[in-house]
Amino acid sequence: MILLAVGIFVGCGESSRETDSATAPSNGAAAESYRLLQAELLLADAEIPYFVFDLSNRELQIRLRGTVVWNESLRSADADSLQFVDFAAAWSDSGQTVVRYLQEKRLTVGQKRHSDSVLAIVSNILRIDPQLLQRDLPVDFELRWESGFRCRFVAIEDSLQAARATGTLDRVRGSLEFRHQERALMLHIPIERALTLYRVAHPGIPTLVSRF
Repeated sequence: MILLAVGIFVGCGESSRETDSATAPSNGAAAESYRLLQAELLLADAEIPYFVFDLSNRELQIRLRGTVVWNESLRSADADSLQFVDFAAAWSDSGQTVVRYLQEKRLTVGQKRHSDSVLAIVSNILRIDPQLLQRDLPVDFELRWESGFRCRFVAIEDSLQAARATGTLDRVRGSLEFRHQERALMLHIPIERALTLYRVAHPGIPTLVSRF
């Protein structure tokens, strides 16, 4: 379904650019904002979930039909606030690229298991059969987009001390690997929030980065 909608989006995007080329701003922040607006209108019509890195509010959001249905604060794992600026600049490619598509997700560390009540809520919101939802908590996972963009999410809960201890070396290596890379983010996320994000993150899901 997502891949079909992506195909529709790409086709519509070309038509939209031709139709609106006369009125679209030609460069700068106004042009980038215009492209974001046009992209979101098309995604809202496609009726599929999509990710938005809303940097003005420092949030990662899941939107559906243009409405925020889930959001979580962006917490840098290495306290480098400039990494968001660098990430957004590289993502937009001088304002020429608006939408990128998730290519894969990788679960590094998981923990058994989540309460059925929370799974029921998540499945109701996302219209997914609860039996299909993963019951391992995603403690440490990575999302990867085209052109080498990636985000690593590490859960932050005291109850995960044991899981963190077993993966200390991997985490140190991962932190060093992600640091000072303009196309990589390493973020902290509450573990109960990580479950929804991980389950929605299917290959092909459209993603926007908004700086304004």
